[in-house]
Amino acid sequence: MSDDACHDSFCPDFTPAPAAALHHWTVAKQRCFIETLADTASVSHAARAAGMSRESAYRLRRREDAADFARAWEDALLVATQRLTDIAFERASVGELMETVKDGEVVSARRRTSDQLLMFLLRNHDAVRYGWLARPLPFDASLVDARAPAIEGFTATLSRLITNIRLRLADPLNTGACEDDKAAKTDRATHADRV
Repeated sequence: MSDDACHDSFCPDFTPAPAAALHHWTVAKQRCFIETLADTASVSHAARAAGMSRESAYRLRRREDAADFARAWEDALLVATQRLTDIAFERASVGELMETVKDGEVVSARRRTSDQLLMFLLRNHDAVRYGWLARPLPFDASLVDARAPAIEGFTATLSRLITNIRLRLADPLNTGACEDDKAAKTDRATHADRV
């Protein structure tokens, strides 16, 4: 395989694994694989383009001395995913050109969009406005009422602890100035029982 066998497209900057120990995974083949993976998001297609098997690509990825190759693989998939997202948004909004051919000639053409694809993309791309985060959460007042005593006890304990901390910071040598630590411990234990 020559260096020119793969097209010039995105190829993340990476240091290929040493070719001598990789059973024919030359530097050019590694770069070709990563470039094709970024273009297609297909490991099988990328391996074929590099003249290697899919299984050997996965073996190479797992090797300790090919960590940079594995990182480039992930980077290539991120690029491929973005390209696929762009294609999906274009198909959903602009549509696909559908041509009707009769006797070898195009007799009509129209664009077909997909509302279902558009809604899927919006729900998943912007969940706050269109997805599950846009829906109000159900409110159950009984939960608030049931937990009110525990919350009040926790708030009182927290208030005493803050007061103790402030007193200790103001006069760290005077341990008698603090409120009774046993009362604070009792409040914490009572709060734990309620929750």
